[in-house]
Amino acid sequence: MDFYFEFEQKYRGSREQIKSRLSAYLPFVQKCRSLYADCKALDLGCGRGERLTKIRAASPLLTGVSSALPPAYRASGPHP
Repeated sequence: MDFYFEFEQKYRGSREQIKSRLSAYLPFVQKCRSLYADCKALDLGCGRGERLTKIRAASPLLTGVSSALPPAYRASGPHP
């Protein structure tokens, strides 16, 4: 495993904790979608993909990009 992934796992929190914290942004995303129905969004530095999985429910036109290959690979899997 790479150092950053291990650091992130230990200090950042679980995927569920992060997704819970990101719930605060959903009203903003939903407002943007109501104003710009066909807009696309880009998550630069998506890491483990928590933001992708949380926001995709409200904005399916979201793409994530990460330079950290192992986290990006994990994030590219199925999004619950």
